[in-house]
Amino acid sequence: MPNLKNFKYNRARHFRMMDRNLCANLIRHEYIITGRAKAKRAQAKIEQFLGKALHQNKSLGNSPLEERLSNVKALEFLQLPDRQEVGSKVLDDLSKRFVDRAHGFTRIIKLERRLGDDKAEMSVLELVDSDFEIKFWYTAKIVARLELQGLPVDELTQHNVTKLTQLRINGEERFRQAVEEAKEVFFAEDVRKIKQLAEAGEPASLEQMDESVDLAAIQDDWPQHLRQKTPKGTYLKNRPSELFLKLAKNFGKSKQYPTIPRPAKVEAVIPKSPFLK
Repeated sequence: MPNLKNFKYNRARHFRMMDRNLCANLIRHEYIITGRAKAKRAQAKIEQFLGKALHQNKSLGNSPLEERLSNVKALEFLQLPDRQEVGSKVLDDLSKRFVDRAHGFTRIIKLERRLGDDKAEMSVLELVDSDFEIKFWYTAKIVARLELQGLPVDELTQHNVTKLTQLRINGEERFRQAVEEAKEVFFAEDVRKIKQLAEAGEPASLEQMDESVDLAAIQDDWPQHLRQKTPKGTYLKNRPSELFLKLAKNFGKSKQYPTIPRPAKVEAVIPKSPFLK
């Protein structure tokens, strides 16, 4: 029969080593993707470690880095090979980034379940106020899409933008750079087509369209599922824009593989059974 005492000790030691490895990798890469249960367990340990380390570092003042590395006792939580690299980043970089924070250094963002047999719940554990954080870039992508569509930013997105920029150093400037980069990375083809339409003098967004567009004159070119019974001379915000119709002209056709029209359906004629009288 196995020794239950040794089993519990080995299990607890495994958890301690796992928490230390997750803490070091999170600080080194600033985000990690792991299971949700493991992320929640490690988040408490990492928050406690960062709070103690930054508090002890603040009490040492402007001492040299080597002296602070040896005097900050909270760094003993890390494994010995990680103390120099990870500890230097905590005392030098994170201490400046989290100068106004006493807690709340990490964030958990839920992801879809892992593919495979276990279907485990996955999450992203990340440091806040970082250029690598998913929420920062996801919000920048939303703002970039709204600007390209010519639509105003909704209240929830504006609230997220305010939260992401108010405590960040040069937050508004860095967020604007992220929005412009998101336009180039995620919407490069759309930006190119919008510029072509603008050079041709055609409307490129809903704001540039006349509010008295005659829907009856252009509804004949719409797909069947997009047609609306609308009085002549009215304008709907939720109707397809001219830009959408131009970009979706080849909608449904494969760009990678050539397609041929489906042959016409021919009704099969089944002869009457000779056994039926």
